[in-house]
Amino acid sequence: MAPMERSWRSGSVVELVIGIGNRLRSDDGVGPRLAEEVEAWGLSGVESMAVPQLTPELAPRLAACARVLFIDAWLVDGVDASAAAAPLLESLEALELSAAPPSRFSHHSTPQALLQLAEGLYGQRPEAWWLRVPAHGLELGEQLSPATAAQLVPARRALRCWLDRDA
Repeated sequence: MAPMERSWRSGSVVELVIGIGNRLRSDDGVGPRLAEEVEAWGLSGVESMAVPQLTPELAPRLAACARVLFIDAWLVDGVDASAAAAPLLESLEALELSAAPPSRFSHHSTPQALLQLAEGLYGQRPEAWWLRVPAHGLELGEQLSPATAAQLVPARRALRCWLDRDA
């Protein structure tokens, strides 16, 4: 399906960045943190939002944009923090619904399920990507673990590639 520009707010939102997670649970807040950075950049045609979880109420916003990027923490099991995996930027077009990794946090819906809902209700499905940033701790607190904080630079690089349509 061809991307379509629509307005759900003042101006056309061509690209939507959604940071998912809880800023009060250490590394789970990496998605909202990056989404808030994008909002501060003030890019024309780019809307950014931080949400604690994906909910059906987001479907109209997805249907109204051409591209969407979901940013979420990815709990890295059994990986030494010094040799942590790098952030993953994946096209959701390439991932089947059943191939989506299960959420390790409190998110009730997956990006794929929300995209299917937008398409089913509004007849529009944006081009979609998922940026998963390695997470190492879910303790109470607003600070990222050192290992996850070290992943902010490559995560920002992947985010800028996506915004530049180089992904």
